[in-house]
Amino acid sequence: MKITTNYLIVLLVIAVACSCGDSNQQQASSIVSASKNLPDANHVPLDIPGGPGSAEFIANCQTCHTARYVLMQPKLSRKAWEKSVDKMIHVYGAAIDSLTAIKIVDYLAAR
Repeated sequence: MKITTNYLIVLLVIAVACSCGDSNQQQASSIVSASKNLPDANHVPLDIPGGPGSAEFIANCQTCHTARYVLMQPKLSRKAWEKSVDKMIHVYGAAIDSLTAIKIVDYLAAR
């Protein structure tokens, strides 16, 4: 039996809702509804689509992140991707120079 990520999320939310009583059931219900909008990991491609900046992304980001992980992210603004890439560099120590970071952000913001 293949269990999807969404199925596991729904089961977890239902378990929490059942153990918390009526006051949290509405909140749990809204989380279940929101989880239906998440892509099913089994249907997200494993390969990064080509395009400007894809080589920089593959060379620098796939050291830690799979293509599937990145492609499952919601559509983010350029500013949000800039903050995310900046965090990878300054918090997690990704060895990415500023010109490469710009190409990576361009790629991620365009997808």
